[in-house]
Amino acid sequence: MRAEKVPQNTARITVNHQTRTSHALTCTQVQWLWTADISAAPAHVKTVLRLDGEAPKPESVDIDNFEGFTGVANSGVGDAKVVFANNTYTVTGKAQGTDPDDVSEPAIADFKIEVSC
Repeated sequence: MRAEKVPQNTARITVNHQTRTSHALTCTQVQWLWTADISAAPAHVKTVLRLDGEAPKPESVDIDNFEGFTGVANSGVGDAKVVFANNTYTVTGKAQGTDPDDVSEPAIADFKIEVSC
């Protein structure tokens, strides 16, 4: 199955098979670091990519209150990969965070973040 193209100035976020689309995003670049800051109220997602090599590399993914899940994927925890195609960055992986039903318990969530700025 082919993925639907993400329109310009749009982010599509999927966490644990729950998908939301947002046009409330800001993309910035400072030197080799590219940041997408996405609001999908009440959720907030931020991804930082390093663009100084042959292919982009994820520096961090922060997921805050997406369908109750809050977690991160960076060099210390979780796992993330990024691909750039059709003017869209697609970041996929697993974020480590807290269980929304019991915040004292750890949880892992699969995610996919597609951003076209």
